[in-house]
Amino acid sequence: MVNNNFLKKCLICMGANSFLLLLLAVNFLPATLSAQTDTFKTANQLIAQKKYKKAYSLLNSYHTKHPKDLNSEWLMAQVKYYNSEYRQSYKLYENAVKANPQNEYLKLDYI
Repeated sequence: MVNNNFLKKCLICMGANSFLLLLLAVNFLPATLSAQTDTFKTANQLIAQKKYKKAYSLLNSYHTKHPKDLNSEWLMAQVKYYNSEYRQSYKLYENAVKANPQNEYLKLDYI
């Protein structure tokens, strides 16, 4: 719980709107990072168990909500490759490379 004196001081120093935005950012960011971490952790566990379709489904669901997330598309491409679905893997890598042409690690993995 936040100390009321601290809250009052913050409101005075920062202004109510700035403080509200700060509170929202502090509460939102860890949840977002946690969701990403949990998704990739679970996907990697599924990959280790060779449950590629489940891993892809999980990553695809995440990627739909976060279309600019390079890591999800990259891992989806790897999953498709591991499952011998080379055309789908190729398309996913192509999209990722087009969106991130400066990423040398992605290009090496694609090659």
